[in-house]
Amino acid sequence: MLLLGAGNVVTFATAIVLSRTMSTSDFGRLSFAFTTSTMLALLARCGFDQAVNYFFARYEDDPGTRKCLVNTSLRWTAGCGVTLSTILLLGASHIGAVASVPWFEDDAPWIAATTLVFALMQNQLAVVNATGRSDIRSLLSYVVFPGIFFVSSLVAVGVGHTRLDTFLALRIGAVGSAALAAQGWLRHTVGGKTGQCSASASEHATWRRYALVAVGTSISVYLMENIDVLMVGAIKDEVHVATYAVAVRCVTPLLVLRLVVGAVIEPRVASASHAGDDARQRLLTVRTSEMMAIAVAFSVGAAISGRDLVPLVFGDAFSSSADALLWLAPAYGFYAWLGVGASVLMMTGAVRLELANSLATLAFNVALNAVLIGPMGISGASLATALSYGAIGLVRFFQTRRRLGWSFITKGQLWAIALATCIAAISELIARIAAFRGAALLAYLILAPPALWIMLQRRPR
Repeated sequence: MLLLGAGNVVTFATAIVLSRTMSTSDFGRLSFAFTTSTMLALLARCGFDQAVNYFFARYEDDPGTRKCLVNTSLRWTAGCGVTLSTILLLGASHIGAVASVPWFEDDAPWIAATTLVFALMQNQLAVVNATGRSDIRSLLSYVVFPGIFFVSSLVAVGVGHTRLDTFLALRIGAVGSAALAAQGWLRHTVGGKTGQCSASASEHATWRRYALVAVGTSISVYLMENIDVLMVGAIKDEVHVATYAVAVRCVTPLLVLRLVVGAVIEPRVASASHAGDDARQRLLTVRTSEMMAIAVAFSVGAAISGRDLVPLVFGDAFSSSADALLWLAPAYGFYAWLGVGASVLMMTGAVRLELANSLATLAFNVALNAVLIGPMGISGASLATALSYGAIGLVRFFQTRRRLGWSFITKGQLWAIALATCIAAISELIARIAAFRGAALLAYLILAPPALWIMLQRRPR
């Protein structure tokens, strides 16, 4: 968690530097390029992180088969990354025209290169995590990669190189450095060559089926996490993209927290599931989701404090981002909390059910965005995200309770949400009475720490 916090601080610092250094239009293009390349890279990773976690636990005492799985995963990722990058390069002008993003053709080479390198890095980090070293994964993903990009961006700004392509190139260098570090660690621990596979043909067929279904699940999930930004770019302009990207950046820590908890919980839930240890699996998930509920609770306060926080950090040019943050903060908070159910379903073998969940939610989200972005702009996109995340979270809650016989929602979590809502309401009331900029944020910062301490005392033991 400390590494996650450090990474978020560095990421925020980078965003602040770039938003105040570049023009609003260029910052919008940069945000669009980062979002697009990240989304495509995660598609190229193709869900093999869940498959690797699931089958690493299954073949815990078979290092040869583990090596087979690692190499299969890396080859698949490389192939997907090359394919997506080639499509981007060959169809850049057509894609830009369809998406109503005129600058896409100019940025396509950078996006394609970042996609390929980022895909390889992400999959290597997934394999590192499956070996049980989530600390190494967090170090590379949340400290090394953002740290290199932050330092190199400061150097570029210091010497006067603030062109868009400069920062895109620096992004590739930072991602590549983390990918090389992950590859070196894997070669040292797992080995670089394919081992002797002792699994039967039917077991490998099971691996392929599970992995392919996980591919579809991950594709729909990552589309869900990025489709709102892409649709804002297609329906509106680069200024709207930049404004919405700032709002998304403010809630990114909640999304990253969800990914970190998933990275920690998935290998353990998979091991417990294969070992038949239902009590351990339940305890682990409930304790993890308790912390997720706290994230939800304080995301409510972040939504209330947004109109003070965003202009203070990013400047008055992005003050309208607070309108989107009002819906995005609770949405991502609930996603972080109830998203634990997705990890449990995947790691207990219900991968087809989770695929159906993800596809249905994606279709629902796209439909809502198409209806709401036009008349409501970025507020419509954030409202669509809030409704979609809330719906899928509740669906997963009922599914895990029906399939596994228990719930990952506890009374302590509900108390946390109620308490945070009260704190947010009190902060808003104080802000209206005090009538000065930053009053809500100041009140929230005073009231939140004691509430956090109280909720930490209520965690399951």
